[in-house]
Amino acid sequence: PSAPSKSRSSKSLSASAWYITTFVPQHGHINSLKLRVSKEEHLHGADDYQASLNGKSYTVSITGLEAGTLYYYCYIADFGAMTDWHSEVYTLTTASELPIVQTLEVLMIDSLMARVKGAVSYEGGATVTERGVCWNDYGDPTTDDNRLVHAESGLGEYTCKLTDLEPFTKYYVRAYAKNTCGTSYGAVQDLITGEEVNLPTVVTVGTNDVSVT
Repeated sequence: PSAPSKSRSSKSLSASAWYITTFVPQHGHINSLKLRVSKEEHLHGADDYQASLNGKSYTVSITGLEAGTLYYYCYIADFGAMTDWHSEVYTLTTASELPIVQTLEVLMIDSLMARVKGAVSYEGGATVTERGVCWNDYGDPTTDDNRLVHAESGLGEYTCKLTDLEPFTKYYVRAYAKNTCGTSYGAVQDLITGEEVNLPTVVTVGTNDVSVT
């Protein structure tokens, strides 16, 4: 017997990197239907997903896909009397997501200087083009407030040094990271600055005469 004609609809859901597709056979009885999915064009190392029957159509939910990634897939139908039928190979590209960034540490170096460590653990399927630290003195800082951009982008840990802070001030600090989807933030941590220290000025008057002011 010949393979059935069919209609097909699908949608890509970016928020959780999963995919739903619907297959409607026009004639012929299908015992079962599954979807074969792979990152390889020839479907090497593919995963199979079993379809469920909803009235006259079959629905397949694919979970655990990587964001911002091209996949290849085909339908495989079991008609009982004939060899399993394979559809043509289709493609889908999952949407990118926001990156994941953490605020690892906020440490005072001296009374008006702090070191902040952040880490980008996931790029969301799109390259992180900017990462750094933002801060303010009233809470929930964003990149619209004070911002220090780290020299390097992408995955991994990084450290920023905050200088010229105001004395006796409570600051709210967090790491951030940007990709094409937008900006993500780490948890807010706070720091409190101390008194400004004025170091003495040393003036050399002569080889054996030094005054300190």
